[in-house]
Amino acid sequence: MSESAGISVDASGSGVRRVFGVFFVVAYLLALLPPIYIGMTKLHDVVLGLPISVWYPLLDCLFALGLCIVLYVYESAREELD
Repeated sequence: MSESAGISVDASGSGVRRVFGVFFVVAYLLALLPPIYIGMTKLHDVVLGLPISVWYPLLDCLFALGLCIVLYVYESAREELD
């Protein structure tokens, strides 16, 4: 493990995995917490032709999908794909 400017860098990339883990937990908590979605269903404003209550799950799904793509790119660059 090397240290540069007070930041420790782990050669195994476990710090990056923790960051991805936190983002995945946030994405799936947002998808699974009904109070947030129920609160959004009361908003009937239309954005780009869709109500806000439709945008919430759509954006959450895109966030989780984007995380998977970024993690795939990261692991393929490090040649760690299984």
